[in-house]
Amino acid sequence: MKRMSATPFWRGCQLLFIADGEARRAGGGLGGVKTLPVLTVSDSKGFSANGGIIEIYVDSGRIRFVINVDAAEHSGLRLSSRLLGLAKVIRNTHVQ
Repeated sequence: MKRMSATPFWRGCQLLFIADGEARRAGGGLGGVKTLPVLTVSDSKGFSANGGIIEIYVDSGRIRFVINVDAAEHSGLRLSSRLLGLAKVIRNTHVQ
């Protein structure tokens, strides 16, 4: 496991989990991975709306997740329709 500051290691990642505390410290700094084929996942509120791909949250005692399909497409990832069917899907046309 590498800390977020280890940016050169992101190119070798397939999945990058950013814990809520790390996401707040980094200020949502996904710039280094947004265009790489890296699945970004976090439990930080607003992560998917800010360009992250999957945001995990708890609702009524159940774990749920939001998927930003535009962020996934921008990174070159294709997500299965079965996975999308389980998620709350959002679009963020200003993903950069």
